Amino acid sequence: MYQRLKKEQYFSEEKSKTIIKQVVNALLYMQERNVIHRDIKPENILIMDYDKLHVKLCDFGWSTHTIDERRMTFCGTVDYVAPELIY
Repeated sequence: MYQRLKKEQYFSEEKSKTIIKQVVNALLYMQERNVIHRDIKPENILIMDYDKLHVKLCDFGWSTHTIDERRMTFCGTVDYVAPELIY
């Protein structure tokens, strides 16, 4: 998605809505299975079919499977982290 977004500069509201809906559905699916992705960003959302806007999440390198455990690990990409978390 990152490359397509960089090329087009922005997505229409309709395209954005479709992509966000699919990402939310994927997150809900993972939540039901106690999986935390921990690195959601445009680079980790693959557009499988641009005409039909079918997307998939990828890069589960930082993901974890947890059941009621607190995580203290800082992970993800600095470019997408809230400024107050960077020292």
